[in-house]
Amino acid sequence: MALHPGERKRHLPEEAPVAWDPIRRDLKENEDWCRDLVEHSHDLLCVHDLQGRFLSVNPGPARVLGYSVEEVLRKPMRDFIDPQFLDQFDAYLREIERTGEAQGLLALVTRSGERRIWEYHNTLRTEGVETPIVRGIAHDVTERMRAQKALRESNDQLLATARAQERTLRELTLFRTLLDQSNDAILVTDPETLRFLDSNERAWAELGYSREELLSMTVFDIDPDIASVRTQVDQQLRPAGCAIIERAHRRKDGTTFPVELNLHRVRLDREYDVAVSRDITERKQAEEALRESEERFRVALKNSPIAVFQLDRDLRYTWSYNSQLPSPASDKLGKTLFELFDPEEAARMTEVRRRVLETGVGVRDEIHVTFGGKKHYFETTIEPVLDSTGTVIGLTGASMDVTELRETTEALHEAKKKLTEEKLYLEQEIDTALGFGEIIGRSKALQTVMEHVGKVAASTATVLLLGETGTGKELVARAIHRMSERANTNFIKMNCAAIPSGLLESELFGN
Repeated sequence: MALHPGERKRHLPEEAPVAWDPIRRDLKENEDWCRDLVEHSHDLLCVHDLQGRFLSVNPGPARVLGYSVEEVLRKPMRDFIDPQFLDQFDAYLREIERTGEAQGLLALVTRSGERRIWEYHNTLRTEGVETPIVRGIAHDVTERMRAQKALRESNDQLLATARAQERTLRELTLFRTLLDQSNDAILVTDPETLRFLDSNERAWAELGYSREELLSMTVFDIDPDIASVRTQVDQQLRPAGCAIIERAHRRKDGTTFPVELNLHRVRLDREYDVAVSRDITERKQAEEALRESEERFRVALKNSPIAVFQLDRDLRYTWSYNSQLPSPASDKLGKTLFELFDPEEAARMTEVRRRVLETGVGVRDEIHVTFGGKKHYFETTIEPVLDSTGTVIGLTGASMDVTELRETTEALHEAKKKLTEEKLYLEQEIDTALGFGEIIGRSKALQTVMEHVGKVAASTATVLLLGETGTGKELVARAIHRMSERANTNFIKMNCAAIPSGLLESELFGN
């Protein structure tokens, strides 16, 4: 097929059947040779305009794309470009129009959807043509790119393998250093046979063996009952790669001591089990002492209305005891105030406890708890728990059930209130009946006195009361004071007989 559609085959003028001269014969052979190259080439030979329309294309690449030449010429070039390269294709058209030459890579998509990479080198022709055209050649480099990618991946894999080997060597060196410098006993065993493969000096010293003796032994020699937990430990090691268990190890002299084993399954050239063994004799003794102390504490608090507890910095209960509560203390462990109390009360309690965490200053608080259909009141003391540096790491508290005391206090308060009301009522009744408070009587003479009391009480005049001892002068004075405008001030009585005559006037009227 010709490079340009519609181009007709060129024919030399017909001549008499005479022998061609060598020049014309060479031209004919050269033209046929070029046509064969174009027709059968796997490289893309094409002509297109600056709008991205094919003007001619050779059949080989068209077949690679899954189209006929006629189909290719009917479709715009953009239809063959991978969508990810469309911006690059637009940039190519601008570049070749500006510079007259362009080269690079473009990804084309075949009819079946396969992505092919083509390397192109195109030039712009403007002379001898009506409108500018682009002549180009492109070579399918898909397989070369794939080979290069595979080579890079292979090199990356080789590099990763080399780095992994280098890292393994560093890990081995670091592992050896840790073995020698660790303060804990470290034992390396075979996961299948449990035979000791390596250990550090700490392990020899704790168990009382030499290194050579220990490497000739198995775990069964220092822990005869290990078989009872071996399956369980393996189930933890296989998915997680680590496990923590407590065991008892036997020394060479036959004595035993408790240890905490931090087990790790390590894979280097093969699998190893590494056990970091820590002697926890002192911790066990401390735990036993604490247990005994807590037991004595429980005995002391038995039948006591006092509840004791501890909270961490997240205000979750870490310990609690009160034999009087309806639910066991263990139900509180790990829970927050909002999981145990009414939301409103929990919010108030949380605010108080947060303040202790922030300030480090203890407080006293009262909380309300409803259980058994009854509201209970607890008087609580909250104190901070400090670490060795003085940092607040939690709270400790004690609560006393003061429900009965509060109920008794409230009952007494209510009784006092009722007595006060009754007293006031009685006083009002007396005032209503007699009008003179403490003066009780119905005689005509007394009523005359009370009429005078009412008159003088309304004035600011000084009143002199005369009468024999025991006739009630002080009661009348009190009645005048109570009915006067000075009733809200204090009533003060004076024993004039006890005051020297020279001072009486100044005591009564001032200097």
